[in-house]
Amino acid sequence: RDGNQLVSLTGLWKNAGLFVTLSGPSLLKANLELLKKRGIITMGVNNSPAAFRPNLWTHGDPPNKFHHGIWKDPGVLKFMPVRCFPHALRVKEDGKFMTVDELCRDQPGVIGFARNADFNPSRFLDEPSVNWGNGKKAVERNKHPHILNIMFCVMKLPWLLGFRRLYLLGCDFKMTDKDPAYAFTQSKHHGAVTSNNGSYIKLNHMLNLLKPHFDQHNYQVFNCTPNSGLLTFPFMTLEDAFHEETKNIPGEPLDTEGWYDHVEARAA
Repeated sequence: RDGNQLVSLTGLWKNAGLFVTLSGPSLLKANLELLKKRGIITMGVNNSPAAFRPNLWTHGDPPNKFHHGIWKDPGVLKFMPVRCFPHALRVKEDGKFMTVDELCRDQPGVIGFARNADFNPSRFLDEPSVNWGNGKKAVERNKHPHILNIMFCVMKLPWLLGFRRLYLLGCDFKMTDKDPAYAFTQSKHHGAVTSNNGSYIKLNHMLNLLKPHFDQHNYQVFNCTPNSGLLTFPFMTLEDAFHEETKNIPGEPLDTEGWYDHVEARAA
């Protein structure tokens, strides 16, 4: 974004598959080296780039909750809600936080998108804005649970960008007081753990409502997280997902000999 210019990325990754690296601690147990191979594209969320550096990234909560190392990284294309454009960047130096005179939107590789908080399964894929759950005002109208969560953005943004297959990693959907809460360093008190587990129940319910519409549009979502608490989508191993997405990608190193010499007639 430069000078409030509008840019459309709709369908840019037409019919591609996307590996989504979520924040659950199981992410660290996956063979993440596979995600660095040719033919693979990844999207991270919130602070998950601290565990694995993705190609694309998005967030749900206010942008100053997320490490300035993500915002400053020009190699990560960042998608942020337009309503968060006025937020300033926060940095952490020597263990201390400080808000600086820079906007998150003005960091390299930032794209804004319109967001809504009125959950409607039947229009979820078709509406032009990105739904991120159900706000309090919407609950009164639609009677769906009150929840705002990055998982809804993870479902909608890739669809708009043209991806038609999603592979979810770090999608634990369960949290305890004893285990690490995330794939990155972040403590979580008992009340927050209880709240998150309540959110996972709501998410399972609402994603179940979305799946028939995904199936109708041939939008495939696979859960590549062993022992995940998300039960809506079929399980696939990361290795099988990797082979599926790279089956038409030539092996390494690329055979470049002769490509500059001549052009063959087009095959029938």
